[in-house]
Amino acid sequence: MPKPKTDPEVRGAFSIATVARALNVSRTTVWDWAKDGRLEAFRLTKSQKSPYRIPRSALVRHYGEDVAAHCDRIEAARKS
Repeated sequence: MPKPKTDPEVRGAFSIATVARALNVSRTTVWDWAKDGRLEAFRLTKSQKSPYRIPRSALVRHYGEDVAAHCDRIEAARKS
């Protein structure tokens, strides 16, 4: 079941592109990690076309708070 968009975990999740940029790897690598279960990910809706999101908690667990904070800065710069 897709998570509702008001769920705090969804609002605190990052796109695959943002995570890839923060980790200095390709988007394909992050997608493969998500597909293989090495990195937690979810879709926003049931649609196969819905983009994946990586929860902040998964990034902190695997890579530490610094990587999650870097993702925050990347997304803030993109929005401005």
